[in-house]
Amino acid sequence: MAEAQIVSSLSVSNDSMSIGTPIEVYYKLTVPVSIPLQAIDFAGMDSLESIVPTSGDTIVKGFYADIEWEGSIADFESKRIDYNLIKKKDLGQVYEYRDTFHATFWDIGMFVLAHPRFEINSPTNPDDIILLESPGLIINVPDGVTNSDTTTAILPITDIILTEKTWWEKYKTMLLIVGFILLTLLILWVVLFLMKKDNKLQNRPPEPEVKIPAHIVALKKLDIIKNEAAWKKGMVKEYHTSLTYIIREYLEDRYDISALESTTFEIADGMAEKDLGETQISDVTEILQIADLVKFAKATTPEDLNEQFLDKARNFVVETQEVVREENADADE
Repeated sequence: MAEAQIVSSLSVSNDSMSIGTPIEVYYKLTVPVSIPLQAIDFAGMDSLESIVPTSGDTIVKGFYADIEWEGSIADFESKRIDYNLIKKKDLGQVYEYRDTFHATFWDIGMFVLAHPRFEINSPTNPDDIILLESPGLIINVPDGVTNSDTTTAILPITDIILTEKTWWEKYKTMLLIVGFILLTLLILWVVLFLMKKDNKLQNRPPEPEVKIPAHIVALKKLDIIKNEAAWKKGMVKEYHTSLTYIIREYLEDRYDISALESTTFEIADGMAEKDLGETQISDVTEILQIADLVKFAKATTPEDLNEQFLDKARNFVVETQEVVREENADADE
């Protein structure tokens, strides 16, 4: 009886259309409540083989169509949908599921839509599943698109006209050979010149690397974020992120403290090992702790505090900058 059978039905809005034109595919499924259906696998609908080759001269076998699907099945990469996730209507003895998919074919040919495969958590008889329709589709070339005719009329044969060879035709082969030889010699000369120049560059002693002092880098970056004043534009989190990065980067370059990868407490311990003043350690720790609250706990800070932190960071860099003393080469020993 139909009440104890799964009934699957497919229909389309149009059974003939142009390539690239979307159509609607209507699907209806009726499942008795007594059948433990687990999932519906629509993957077969994505692998439709052409039942008629597009050209008898060039293709002897069918091919699988390139189909672009839109709708609920397109949300699942494997085209397999859990039955419990399907929005279905309870009709008492059966559940009814209806859905509409949009399909766009990008190959011409004749195709037959395939019904989905059903995963049932019990032994089933093939007679338990009824497939009512399997619509056929014909995908054509769009109207107005035709192959251009490249044939031309055959002109009458005329007498052969004999002409005297030009100067280029007489000496073309010899000139090409001479030109090839000259070009080869030029390429060899360029290669030897570049090799000689490269050897000179390799033998040249490397120039000493000039490293910009850490405090100069930090002060320039502090000037930039001061001019931007991101906290005045509501970007408090971005401001504190930039400020703490500049401080961490300065500590790493100036005192060789792994500040970029350390916590606030680890940075404070590292600063203490470098014999920095208590006030300096306290100011830096306060800036980092407040920044942690802003970034991770979504805390807010008064506008004047943001400017105070910027001034404290600048004072810390100025007070701890490395003083480079130039040696006087002319001084008496």
